Amino acid sequence: MPDHPSENRSDHAWGGARSATERTKLCFTVPGPAKAKGRGRVHRVGNNVHVYPDQVTVLYENWVKLHAMEAWNGRDLMEGPIAVSIDVVYEPVPTKSKKERTAMLAGL
Repeated sequence: MPDHPSENRSDHAWGGARSATERTKLCFTVPGPAKAKGRGRVHRVGNNVHVYPDQVTVLYENWVKLHAMEAWNGRDLMEGPIAVSIDVVYEPVPTKSKKERTAMLAGL
């Protein structure tokens, strides 16, 4: 098992025949810094209000979608409820002391 999700980039998904009760696991890495979802933009036309996402959010969501689709590799779509677990890995901020950074990188 790798210490960091990106170390296992080649083994994204586990395929093969499985029953409906078995779990399908999909693991993938999105390179670059994580981005928060931006505030929706509002456009008013007469009495109607349209809310749409900002361009940065759209680009990042498509970036994540691209990596998920590459990892899924053309298999059939999942059906029913799913569970999602997201691990975001950051480097310690440079304002921390060398001792604090070393402790953070060691997981302490």
